[in-house]
Amino acid sequence: VKSYRNAWLVDVRETYKKGERVMPGKKGIALNEEQWDNFYSTLVVIKEYVAGFSTDKAPSKKSKLEETSSSGTESKKSSINKSWDLSSKRRVKIDSYRGQSLIHVREFYIKDGKELPGKKGIALNPEQWKKFSSRFEEINESLDAEEEKEWSLNATRKVRLVELNGSFCVDIREMYMKDNEEKPGKKGIMLTTEQYRNLVSIAEEVNSVIAAGV
Repeated sequence: VKSYRNAWLVDVRETYKKGERVMPGKKGIALNEEQWDNFYSTLVVIKEYVAGFSTDKAPSKKSKLEETSSSGTESKKSSINKSWDLSSKRRVKIDSYRGQSLIHVREFYIKDGKELPGKKGIALNPEQWKKFSSRFEEINESLDAEEEKEWSLNATRKVRLVELNGSFCVDIREMYMKDNEEKPGKKGIMLTTEQYRNLVSIAEEVNSVIAAGV
């Protein structure tokens, strides 16, 4: 992590030794805070995709290293794994990785008999979930009044009430700026009113699981 022009950067880079000094190599990339947040929020989804691959193959040299590093280190593994259905394909799922709880609101699909996370969805940290759930009453009132409105979860994420094909949906989404105009990004999920009501109904259980996992 380094500071550059009054901004923090996370530098993911290959290094090499020169004498007694460790030097940065040419291979790598520097991520700004927003890019790091976007990358970090996808880590658990990536982990779920990896978990869906076959583990029948013979162990490689790397796997021995993984066994050594993971033995007796349960904190690196997911200690929370709980989910609630919002519809046949969509659900709220909580898990934790390296001590960080994440609340996924995501669409899932079946491939080769295994359930995998789809592209439609978003992972909220506990603070973002708390902000979202604290707005349920306001969201419910706006839904009943059929008015478009939005609430911020952080600098780039919002909950929006959007009218689509004559029906109102609750859109939880990452936003971005283009030409000084805020636009909805690809990362997020749009819930029907019924799916949102189902989410509200399990909110207390979600809060209990988060509290127990902290």
